[in-house]
Order: sequence, then C-alpha cells, then structure tokens
Amino acid sequence: MVSLTLQQAIERARQHQMSPEERRRQRVSLAMGLRSRDSNMTREEAEAAVDYMNGSGRAPSRTTASV
Repeated sequence: MVSLTLQQAIERARQHQMSPEERRRQRVSLAMGLRSRDSNMTREEAEAAVDYMNGSGRAPSRTTASV
C-alpha cells in the first residue's frame, strides 16, 4: 500500500464522487447520530425512513418514532 501525504489524501477526497449507496449510508449514519438519547429508533427504521424520503421505499412502519 502506498502511503499518501496529507495533501494527497485531501486531494483524493476532494475529487471523489460519492455513489448513491455511499450517500444513502451517510444519511442513515446522520439519522442515527442525530437521535435523542431516549430514542429507540433502530438502524433498520432509519434505513426505511431514508429510503422513503428518497422515493425508493415504503413508508416506515412506525409513525410515532422519537428521533
């Protein structure tokens, strides 16, 4: 493996185009990170909500989830 300098790593990251799956995973991660401490939302529910908001899934099954 070639060791990159910090500047090279920054440039590589700057040029990277996120795939739709990478964006989806990042949105799910954001939803999980923004949950309140007393939230019991599961990762599967967060994934369903992200998919629904992107128009590629059914409405999440639970309508009273605290986020």
